[in-house]
Amino acid sequence: MRRLLLVVFLAASFSATAHAQMRHGVQAGYKFGGLPDGLLDSYFTDYKPVFAHGVNLDYILGLPNRHWSFGLFYSAMSVTDGTWRVNDTLPEEGVYAEFPLHFLGVTAAHTWRFNIVHQFYLSPTVGIGLLGILGDVYATELIPGCPGPTQECGHWKEVTRKPVEMTRVMPLFMLSAALEYELDADTQLSIDVGFANLPYVGISFRRYLSH
Repeated sequence: MRRLLLVVFLAASFSATAHAQMRHGVQAGYKFGGLPDGLLDSYFTDYKPVFAHGVNLDYILGLPNRHWSFGLFYSAMSVTDGTWRVNDTLPEEGVYAEFPLHFLGVTAAHTWRFNIVHQFYLSPTVGIGLLGILGDVYATELIPGCPGPTQECGHWKEVTRKPVEMTRVMPLFMLSAALEYELDADTQLSIDVGFANLPYVGISFRRYLSH
């Protein structure tokens, strides 16, 4: 009986302490990502560099050493219009592609904070999300008989330009590590490196609104 009472007492004390330390706030970030050329080389003979910019705005809730974040995520592709050709195909089999794509969705993530030294913290994060795809990818056939190189082949943009069929909803998988600098007990700046469907680097600002 004494052991049971001790367990109940410790659990109640832990719960009260955790509740007293709970705090909430807001977080904003910017991400710049892209696909490595080495990966694109595995599938395409001709292509354009693939980059994307993203911003997030989150509500955060948790303890000083870990927290949850729930927010909105927006991203836009930054790919120059140009010709793409799959490996082992003829120059005339390529397409002229345009990528006016945007993504908007919701996210949920969990972050742990480990103090390194003084005001610096290492903060790994894992999360998931759901994105809606706005815009289209347009593919235009190249003029038949072009001997190459593909980048110099003409195309039938005014006749054969059409959107590529694709899903309008996609999952978002997030994994990152951040180096945080604590300006004060309620304010942190961080440099992030991670993956959010694309490898990226970014910066974040977090402000707690209550203790």
